[in-house]
Amino acid sequence: MLLLGQQTPFIEDLLNRSNKQAEALLEHLPAGFDRIALRPDLRLYDQHDHESFYLVKEGLLFAELEGRVTLVLQPGDIAGIEHCLGHPPSNYYGEDPVILERYERSAFHERLLKSTDLTRTWLHYLYAQTGLFQVAFGQLIRDQQRPQAGFLRFRTGDRIIQQGDMADHVYTLMRGSARVFRDETEVGVIREGEIFGAIAALINAPRNASVFAGEDCTVMAIPKEQFSGLLRSQPETGLHLLQSMARTINDLNLRVADRPGANSPHV
Repeated sequence: MLLLGQQTPFIEDLLNRSNKQAEALLEHLPAGFDRIALRPDLRLYDQHDHESFYLVKEGLLFAELEGRVTLVLQPGDIAGIEHCLGHPPSNYYGEDPVILERYERSAFHERLLKSTDLTRTWLHYLYAQTGLFQVAFGQLIRDQQRPQAGFLRFRTGDRIIQQGDMADHVYTLMRGSARVFRDETEVGVIREGEIFGAIAALINAPRNASVFAGEDCTVMAIPKEQFSGLLRSQPETGLHLLQSMARTINDLNLRVADRPGANSPHV
């Protein structure tokens, strides 16, 4: 499971505990009743019931509440947990096709009750999930200025940003990698979780480089007008931005230093 934004040690500990308990559960659970291929143009509950659990087998599953993405489920995560925790129900979708296994809830619980160890593992998993849902929902309602993010998909070689264009969005690379070019010379690489395109948006200037998808990737786009408010309301986003910029500058220094006769600039 992934939570959007910079993670604190507490949240990372919850995520690690959730992942470990999920792995322990999967070692003892039989195959699901149905294998579902969820198309990108459909929401899970548009076609399937709320009375089942859905194990993510392949792809990324986005949990959406009140029109906003709150969580991202990865292979090994279980969708539909919030119904038995008393949390507001989410709907789920994938930017790419997602493969799920469906477990009828009552049969799932019957299987758990046959093993004390399995029941204990399930309870620990629910404890971790409760904490993660509380964090996600708290972020959702904490600040009304939190921007509505749009998710874009790009294929290998697709252009994400064009040098010279005026900036209208700031981007976070959710999955995959991207390559940065300035005047047709490659000057850097963008990795998963990094923010890019922020400088031109913040100073209202043209883009000084182009960005292309290095592989199939998913990008979260935030309108520039809302990004400034996000920095004010969530300082951890500003820290994450500075970390991304520092790594980019360091990579550029190394590339310059590798050129014959070139000196690395001081930063």
